[in-house]
Amino acid sequence: KIRGILDDKGYTDTEIILNEWNYVKGWLGDDWVYTLKSEQGLKGASFIAASMCEVHKSPLDMFMYYDARPCAMNGMFSDYFFEPLKGYYPFKMFGDMYMMNNAAETKSGCADIYSFAARSENEAGVMFTYYLDEDAAEEKEVELNLSGLDANSQVKADIYLLDENNDMKLVNTQYFSSDCFTMYFKMNLFTTYYVKFSF
Repeated sequence: KIRGILDDKGYTDTEIILNEWNYVKGWLGDDWVYTLKSEQGLKGASFIAASMCEVHKSPLDMFMYYDARPCAMNGMFSDYFFEPLKGYYPFKMFGDMYMMNNAAETKSGCADIYSFAARSENEAGVMFTYYLDEDAAEEKEVELNLSGLDANSQVKADIYLLDENNDMKLVNTQYFSSDCFTMYFKMNLFTTYYVKFSF
């Protein structure tokens, strides 16, 4: 909508910048307390991952997370020791794919599953998360259909998990010998997976 308005008024070279974004339920009372706790937990991390996945498909030019400084809204690092919080890991996943230089198309058949993919000559990756602005939801069975890797040999898939008990932990490695294959995942709410392919 914003790109259309700018273009319509002749501002075709104007950048679209969202310079402060984070999860917010509300700014006062219990909603504010809930907001801060969510930002620093798994829900905040899933929101970050979902936001990155969606905004990459938009005409937005810059997208700045608020905030990585020592403050209550920092969902990336702990205030005193700067140890990674759950929200750090979607940035790490996205950063790994950014270095691959080429975004790849993703489509989701479910409104609550958000995904982003990228590839280089010998690597590819896909990050996907189960985000819904609720406190509880049914587990989902997710089918990840992959094609177009154009691999001439075996494909190695390292599967990393971000959930309440795992911080982007390598939980499984699978091998495929086809250019098209399907992987299956059971996902609880706010779970994020990163699958990195080598070929």
